[in-house]
Amino acid sequence: MPSHLMPEKNAIALHLSDSPPVDFPNGRKLKIISGFAACLKDTRISTGRDPQSGLVVDPQKTGSWLGSIGYMVLLDQIGSCFKPKNVPMVLGNSIFRALSHFTKLNTTEKQIIYALRCALAHDYSLYNIKKGEPRLTHNFALTKLSGILIRMPEAQWDGNYLNRTTDNRTVVDLQELGDLVENICRCLFELAKRDELEIILSNGSDELIQRYTFQYFES
Repeated sequence: MPSHLMPEKNAIALHLSDSPPVDFPNGRKLKIISGFAACLKDTRISTGRDPQSGLVVDPQKTGSWLGSIGYMVLLDQIGSCFKPKNVPMVLGNSIFRALSHFTKLNTTEKQIIYALRCALAHDYSLYNIKKGEPRLTHNFALTKLSGILIRMPEAQWDGNYLNRTTDNRTVVDLQELGDLVENICRCLFELAKRDELEIILSNGSDELIQRYTFQYFES
């Protein structure tokens, strides 16, 4: 779709960057930043990572529930906005699309991450119950430093809180989840440099800029 604001490549570069503020003669500094760049930086700080590189600097914080919600917010936005140019469009919710376009996770793993996002983001709990959809019904436990993104339950939880056991518990490692999303972000940066990333929003780069770009004066 033709853009009225700027070419797609420029819009993507603006969206993915965290540029320094613009200095005004009166000494004020204007900061222009996208929701993506702001969320990525805040999430890294919340999960004990370097705000610029994403590398872990404080392992004790990598299990932060709030920080992990930030990573899943990023997945939501990425799945709504982008895909590699050479990859067919995948249908489904935005988290499923992001994980389909940028990872090799299987369908069950993608559904588990989506279910965890629903559990944490909707009411900050470890249980997601979706009637008629057992793949989205999970009794979660969260860990870190295990080296395994997802440990599947030995038995399917039926959604009855009285029937929760260690056998029907789905275990997700939050540091591994953070690493997964960091790898997706690095993929975005590399694809953008090679002009191999495209915007999939219905109104193209104009929507990307108008919907996700913010500006404010720093104090």
